[in-house]
Amino acid sequence: MILTPALLLFTTLTSVGLLAAWAATSRRHWFVRTLLFLCIASLPLLIPAYEMFVAFVLQGLVVAFGVQTWRWRRRESAEGNGTRFALQDALLAVVPLAVLTAAAVRLSALDLARLSNAAIVGISAAIWMLAGLWAGARDSKLLRRLAAAILLVAAASVPLVLYEPIFPALLEAIYWATRTLSDMVSRAAMIANRMRVQPTWAAIGVLATLSAFGASRLSRRLLNRPRLCVMSAATAIAALAVLPLLVLTKLMHPDPILPATQEQRQGAARLNGVLARWPNSPIVDTPTFDDALYDGSITLAQLESAAAEVQPAYDALRESIQRGCCRSLTYTQADLDPSFRRKVRSLSRGLRSLGYLAERENDGSRAIKIYSDMLDLANSTMKNGLIVDSQVGASIGGIAISAIYRCHPNYPKGEALRLLAHLRGLDSDYEGDAAFLARELVWTQHALGWEGHLTQILCDWSSGGGTSTEIGYSYLVAHYLVGLRLLQVEIALGIYRSKHGEFPSLLSDLTPEILPFVPLDPFAADLTPVRYRKNGDEYSVYSVWIDQIDDGGVSPTDNLYVPSQSGDATLDGLYPTYNEPPLVPVEPDENENSEQ
Repeated sequence: MILTPALLLFTTLTSVGLLAAWAATSRRHWFVRTLLFLCIASLPLLIPAYEMFVAFVLQGLVVAFGVQTWRWRRRESAEGNGTRFALQDALLAVVPLAVLTAAAVRLSALDLARLSNAAIVGISAAIWMLAGLWAGARDSKLLRRLAAAILLVAAASVPLVLYEPIFPALLEAIYWATRTLSDMVSRAAMIANRMRVQPTWAAIGVLATLSAFGASRLSRRLLNRPRLCVMSAATAIAALAVLPLLVLTKLMHPDPILPATQEQRQGAARLNGVLARWPNSPIVDTPTFDDALYDGSITLAQLESAAAEVQPAYDALRESIQRGCCRSLTYTQADLDPSFRRKVRSLSRGLRSLGYLAERENDGSRAIKIYSDMLDLANSTMKNGLIVDSQVGASIGGIAISAIYRCHPNYPKGEALRLLAHLRGLDSDYEGDAAFLARELVWTQHALGWEGHLTQILCDWSSGGGTSTEIGYSYLVAHYLVGLRLLQVEIALGIYRSKHGEFPSLLSDLTPEILPFVPLDPFAADLTPVRYRKNGDEYSVYSVWIDQIDDGGVSPTDNLYVPSQSGDATLDGLYPTYNEPPLVPVEPDENENSEQ
């Protein structure tokens, strides 16, 4: 991962530095040299990336200042009395000043930290180039001068490490060290981990210095052949600029934003309308209520007060779900506004309490209907959303699946068939991993600007696709899909047993009478159906889980969520029950009695 960005930094800063060295030492008119350098340094403005422009300009200015100072000290300037400017030069100077002024106007949108970081990168890169040029300027003591230049470069790379990642972390470590020893150790480990970039920056600086050293030595050898010298320098700079120009081209052409359809806009308006009916500080968001809800100590009065609060939003949710709800993206950082996800999570807690109340009132049918609507809320949150929306939706869906799994054994067969059809519909309505990830990539390119797009490009090149975000996303959503599909099979098995008096020998016996097909295991490498083992009246339905190995339905002995942990995932393992409220069996309805 670190090799690709290191190579990009080296080629970019070295090519700009060599161009600045040429502009500072060439005998051509100063306006031509300055204009050419500014044209190259202004290329990032096409993205626009003002931080890169600041770094390049400062690098060129420091290199030019260093070279001219060296020439002045060595009395090697073209005119012994110094450079003279005429009125024509003053008029020509208006052009580069206008370019710099136009860019400076936009710099006010950047914060001081980003500008400072760009300045440190530019100045450090200039020091690398000057050190290499100085080392190769004389024939005597060549190795000694080169060694001194490398030491200078290693020292100049220290601010690059300390500025952003280390110094704030160091201050945080000092603060936390006054609290507990474990905090101090964890912060120290974090700092030590980040210090690993020090050799990388030093290596980039050394390579840039060696490049400048080689260019300096080559120019001295070709001193009497200026045309060949210029051609060699141009070839070297062009070779170094291939990778930066390729990246620049990709940054200039982000993936287009797909406009929202009329149906998506209406679905988003309906979802926002539901959330607008939810109070900003509901009872279910208080810590005491939340704790009581999950440890089983919740009282009937607390549930009734929460139910009265959630009922208006729940009625609007049921009406809106029938017409379709989804997310709507602006492809800006406003899509990360936490208020939307906070209200969705809060509403899900309200639905959870409403389902608990129905269970306390021995109304199992209403409880499962509420939990089914909770699944619809989870699906609406995920639909047309970002990865973070899928995380929220998957967590809400997991809570609903857990509750339905606990309630479904006492569910009438007629209603179980309707519930199974509803779960199949949610499964088929899932957009798929490719749609989520493609939308996330486009959002990153537009909402996070060139930095997010550049990170994307580097991740694709260094890992061949499959960033850590994508991997984390696939595990999370696959977890939700595993629960949803295992629940479908569990309900189908119960329907089959109520009809045939026993569980089937194979899951294929459920098709096509109860299920059109056996749900697939999201974690199976070959996308085979979920596993099923029957032993007399006992059975096990499971997923091969993260290790993708069939362990016979045996759950992990340690942590289900450790990737290296062997074992399979069952509903009992995914959604363990704690102090759940008891559910009184529901009497079969008349339709079921007539069928039997």
